[in-house]
This record gives sequence, structure tokens and C-alpha cells, in this order.
Amino acid sequence: MIRIAIVGTGGISHAHIKAYLQLPERCRIAALVDIIPGKAQKVKEQYGLDAEVYLDHHEILDKDIDLVDDCTPPFVHAEIFINALKSGKNVVCE
Repeated sequence: MIRIAIVGTGGISHAHIKAYLQLPERCRIAALVDIIPGKAQKVKEQYGLDAEVYLDHHEILDKDIDLVDDCTPPFVHAEIFINALKSGKNVVCE
């Protein structure tokens, strides 16, 4: 089971979430991260996810996460990628 963290819960993240939900035997969305308070929580509720909610991607780096799916704007990708990779996570970028 691949445990996924979605970083950035705006626009494109919904397509990613819907795709992951089509593979319940292979993956589980374990964390949602968004810097806007309450935004990730709304997405969690919208999709009925059993996921932890965080305000900063640094908070998930020591968690039991296999894959970080970065759905943030391009200008912040590098920092999130580098931090996730250094912590041993796999990374997907939109």
C-alpha cells in the first residue's frame, strides 16, 4: 500500500485525488498539506478521506509517507522536491 501526501489542495489536486481513489487496493491518501488554513480540511471532508491535515510540507517529512504528490504552483516545486527527496520520499510533480 502506497501512502500518499498531497501537497497543495487547489485546482489540479482534485484530479490527482480522484485518480488515487480509483486504486484503493494500491494506495491511500494519508496526508493533505496546504498553507491556507482550513483548505486541506475542506478537501478531506469533500472526498471523505481518512487523512491527516497539515499547514506545512515540512511536517510530513518524518511521517510514514511513501509518495509526495506536489500539486503546488511551479515556483515552489524545488523546495518541496528537495526536502521530500532528502527525507527518503518518492515525488510526483504536476
